[in-house]
Amino acid sequence: MGVMEKNFVIAWKSKSEPRWGQGKKLFTREEAETLADEMNQDYPAFIHEALDLTASAPVAKLEPAIIHVDFQGAPEVEETAQEAVTA
Repeated sequence: MGVMEKNFVIAWKSKSEPRWGQGKKLFTREEAETLADEMNQDYPAFIHEALDLTASAPVAKLEPAIIHVDFQGAPEVEETAQEAVTA
C-alpha cells in the first residue's frame, strides 16, 4: 500500500435545511479528513465529512440536523378586495 489512493470526497449536509450532497474532487483519506475539519470550522451551518467512495457502506452516516425555525405570517388584512378597489 505504498501509493496513496484518492478515493475520498467531501460529503456535506445543511444543519438548517433538508439539503445534502458531496463534492467531486478526489482526496486521500488524510486530505479529506483535514479539509472536512477546516470546512466545519469555516462553515458552521454545514456538517462536512470524508466519504470513501470505495467502501460498500458509508464511513459515517450524516444524521439529520434540521433546526426548527418559526416564521411569523403576514399580518391579517382587514379590508376586502372590493373595499381596496373602491377606496
